[in-house]
Amino acid sequence: KALWMVLWRNKKSLFKITGGFVLLMVLYLFITTPLFYASSTLFETSGETSSSLDKLGGLASVAGFDMGSMGSEETFVDLTDYVNSRRLKDEILNRKWPTKKKNIDLITYWEINDTTGIINFLKNLIKPSKLAKEELKLKWLYKAHSKLEDRIIASYTETGLFTVEVWMEDPVLTQTMADYIVSSIVNYSNEVKADKWRKT
Repeated sequence: KALWMVLWRNKKSLFKITGGFVLLMVLYLFITTPLFYASSTLFETSGETSSSLDKLGGLASVAGFDMGSMGSEETFVDLTDYVNSRRLKDEILNRKWPTKKKNIDLITYWEINDTTGIINFLKNLIKPSKLAKEELKLKWLYKAHSKLEDRIIASYTETGLFTVEVWMEDPVLTQTMADYIVSSIVNYSNEVKADKWRKT
């Protein structure tokens, strides 16, 4: 009862605080752009490949050729390193991606290279930019790399499956990028395994 009396006496303050929180949440939801999610899962098929290569090595040995331990050892490729690599990020940032409105590169889509607007005007007024065109491009690319790190998540599950998650502002862009990353991963994995096969 005592607690209720205290709350009742301070009801105006409580209403103001609650109203303030509600207003902040509404503003946050209004300002924040919702992100769409796409996920793809990959699994290794190196076991089948190794089996085929072993058979080929056996036939070659019968014919008198020494193929060594061709295909007998699986080639493990840590795909998380590739997904987090600068190589893949550069590929993604240098491409134009389909969205609901038009095809566009991510640096322009995220407005990283936008030099207009009141914020940029005030920044240049306080501290004029003396960067050359190429330096500006490198600065934009660095910002885009940092943003991309939070939008693409790659990990192995407990069962050994490899999962790629993509978070973007546009549903078409999200799914297209997820598909592209999977295709790029497969090509990279095949390159690594083919390179190791050539060296054996």
